[in-house]
Amino acid sequence: MLELDTRQIRMGQRAADKAEALRLLGAALVADGLAAPGYAEGLKAREAQGSTYLGQGIAIPHGTPDTRELVFSTGVRLLQFPEGVDWGDGQQVYLAIGIAAKSDEHLQLLQLLTRALGEADLGPALSAAASAEEVLGLLQGAPQELALDAQLVGLGQNAEDLDELAWLGARLLKKAGCVENGFAAVLQQTEPLPLGDGLCWLHSEQLVKRPGLAFVTPAQPLQHQGQLVTGLFCLASLGEAHQALLERLCDLLLEGRGAELVRATSSRSVLAALGGELPPDWPSARAVPPTCMACMPAWRRRWRSWPGFAGEIRYAWPTASRPPSRRRA
Repeated sequence: MLELDTRQIRMGQRAADKAEALRLLGAALVADGLAAPGYAEGLKAREAQGSTYLGQGIAIPHGTPDTRELVFSTGVRLLQFPEGVDWGDGQQVYLAIGIAAKSDEHLQLLQLLTRALGEADLGPALSAAASAEEVLGLLQGAPQELALDAQLVGLGQNAEDLDELAWLGARLLKKAGCVENGFAAVLQQTEPLPLGDGLCWLHSEQLVKRPGLAFVTPAQPLQHQGQLVTGLFCLASLGEAHQALLERLCDLLLEGRGAELVRATSSRSVLAALGGELPPDWPSARAVPPTCMACMPAWRRRWRSWPGFAGEIRYAWPTASRPPSRRRA
C-alpha cells in the first residue's frame, strides 16, 4: 500500500511549465530506482490523455498501462513548487506527486489525500510550506478521532464462528459510516491476534473512510483454531487515531481486567472501560400507576407537572393489578 513520508518530498523545485515539471518528476523516480528512464515518457503520455490535476494545488502524474513494465518498485516522489506550475485551464500546481505503479495504486493515494482535498485554500499553504514535515502535515489533514460509541458495541451476538462474528463487527462499522462495502471480507482474510481472556483483535486499513473500533461478543463462546473466543475487537484503522485506545486496552489487560469486557452486559460498561463515548444518563423515577384506567390521564398530568420534569413517561402494569382489557362485543 502506498504511504507518504518526508523522505519522498523534495522542497523548493522550479519548473517553467508542466512539461518540465513532468521531466523533473520522471527524473526523481528514475534516480531513486523506482522506474526505468522510459517511464518519464509514460507520465507525459498519461497527461496528454487527461489532466491529473486533483485540486487544492495538487497533481498526481502517473504512467500509462503500457509503461507499467518499466516500474521496478511501487512508490511516489513529491515535488514542491513554491512559485507554482501552470497545469492548464488556469490551474496552478504547488505539489506534484509522481507515482510509479504496476497497477492502480494511485487510487490508494486518492484515499490518503481525501482529508487534505476537503480543506480550504490548501494551495497557498503548500506554496508557503518551509519543510517536508509541514507539507506532509498538510496532506494528512486534521487528525480524525477514533469512533467508539454505543452503536459500535454488540453484546451477545448470535454467531457460529469467528468469521460470522467478524462480519457482525464490520457491519457495525459500516452502519457508523467508518468503512465501505467489502470491509468484512477484508477482515475475514486476516489472522486474529489473541489478547487473552478469550479476546481477539482484527484490523485493516483497506476500505476505511474514518477510524473506528467495534467490539462484539458471541452469545456462546466460540472456538477458533483451538482457541476460545469470547470477544472480538474490529478496528478500521486510519492513521494513528487508535493509539490512545490501544494503550488503554493494553493497560486494562495487564491489570487482569479483560474478563470485565467479556462479562459486560451493557455497552456503557464496555465504553467506560475503554474510554469510549458514553451515552448521556437518562434520569428515571419509579411510580405506582393507578389500577383504574379512568384515573390514568390525571396521573400522567400530575407527573408531567412535577417541578424539573423533562422527558417521557413509560409504565408497565404489574401482572396482579393489570386492569382487564376491554373487548368489543
